[in-house]
Amino acid sequence: KVDFTKVKEIIEAENKIENLLKKTGRVILRYSGTENVARVTVESRNEGLTNKFCSSLAKVVKKNLGEQRRR
Repeated sequence: KVDFTKVKEIIEAENKIENLLKKTGRVILRYSGTENVARVTVESRNEGLTNKFCSSLAKVVKKNLGEQRRR
């Protein structure tokens, strides 16, 4: 498993989203403990922004780490 903090594009995307949320939400980026997948979670008060940011970050992770199964 690649350390997310070692991938510049992932960290930049995560930081950008966190800055856009302005403390009204959060970003959780982690590996599953039971499956070989990266988990991307974005929480905020606005469902539309949540979905947009989650999709955007997932695309960056996929681009940099490869194809992962999505649920």
